[in-house]
Amino acid sequence: MRINEQDLKKIKALHVALKMPVWVLDEKTNEILKSYTSIYKYPISYEFKKRIIAQNAVEFYSGILNEIFLCLKYKNVKIVMGAFRINNVSRKTFSLVYNNMTEKNKKMLKEEECWEYYSTLPVYPLGDIRDYLSLLGFLFDMELEDGYSAELHKQVEENQLELKNHFLKENFTIHLELSAILFIMKIKL
Repeated sequence: MRINEQDLKKIKALHVALKMPVWVLDEKTNEILKSYTSIYKYPISYEFKKRIIAQNAVEFYSGILNEIFLCLKYKNVKIVMGAFRINNVSRKTFSLVYNNMTEKNKKMLKEEECWEYYSTLPVYPLGDIRDYLSLLGFLFDMELEDGYSAELHKQVEENQLELKNHFLKENFTIHLELSAILFIMKIKL
């Protein structure tokens, strides 16, 4: 079954309401059939990491900066929405996100460029994503929310834990270095 003009109107309305780019891709070839990007920025290239939440109509992808893209399989297309963030990251802790990029991407994109892009992304808490799934289900006559709620909570928790662990590790290393310097200074006195 192919998408029709009414489906495209719904997809464009999603773009306007969510204030983020939306792409319509061929389900088999990933060829871009239609895109709605307006004034919203998006990076030069992507190395998507697929996060299958369930073997159904919705998939989530993370970009090079761990921003999220939602992919809805509908009829013979994939509707990709994003990018957005699921938690706030301050400028100070953004360096941790940037340092997780591949060296190839770091050569192409400087940290300040990435921060400018990243800081403009909308932040949608987990409850909002659940509500967006309800909205998508209503628009496209699909039952989406219930099958994803528990897995979304799990994914957000894993992402936050990864950031916290990295932050704690960095601070612990700095604390150890300061302790060593203080110890050496006491010995010299």
